[in-house]
Amino acid sequence: MDNDLIIFICMHVNMNKILIISMCMQVDINKYLFISMCMQVDINKFFFISMCMQVDINKFFFISMCTQVDINKYIHIHVHA
Repeated sequence: MDNDLIIFICMHVNMNKILIISMCMQVDINKYLFISMCMQVDINKFFFISMCMQVDINKFFFISMCTQVDINKYIHIHVHA
């Protein structure tokens, strides 16, 4: 299913070990473009859960749930078909 390929690019920026900004951009090969931006505040300065819900053009709902551990400035690239 090459047409169903979705690329997940997540960038995490750690500011003063307090504020964590997570920006996720998802690009569909069918040229369905949808951008999801999330901002989280990490109290434990170590562990945080990022939940994103996006709506497709075809009105298809799906939930992308990420569990990440804050180490340093961290760039996570997830690709699945």
